[in-house]
Amino acid sequence: MFKLASRVIKILLVGFLLNPLIAQGDSEQRRCDIGPLKKAYGRTNWLVYSCSDEKTLIFVSDAGSPVMPFVFALILRGDEYELSGEGATSRRDLTGAAFDEIKILSKLEIDKMINLTKKIKASEADSGK
Repeated sequence: MFKLASRVIKILLVGFLLNPLIAQGDSEQRRCDIGPLKKAYGRTNWLVYSCSDEKTLIFVSDAGSPVMPFVFALILRGDEYELSGEGATSRRDLTGAAFDEIKILSKLEIDKMINLTKKIKASEADSGK
């Protein structure tokens, strides 16, 4: 199941996250594969990844989720975070509830999640995964 989620992440990130960032003049390449944390937002399960810029969080619907495939990107723009989402689901009630919960995350909560994803990535490297 994790391999399926990884494929979905790669497909969605290429089409959704990376192209808009490049189109907006951001030439820095971002890798958004640090983590994941398992979190619940809007009564659904999400895999939360951070990016190499240490500012961006990606929320990918977990395998078996009723909103799969769906992804949110929480991107720092200036001094504020901007949340956007994209995917193919008919469960707008669930993605809308998740959106509402994610958009109110504080800077402190976001920073904590970024640090936790880095710890997960480091522990995987230490264990040889």
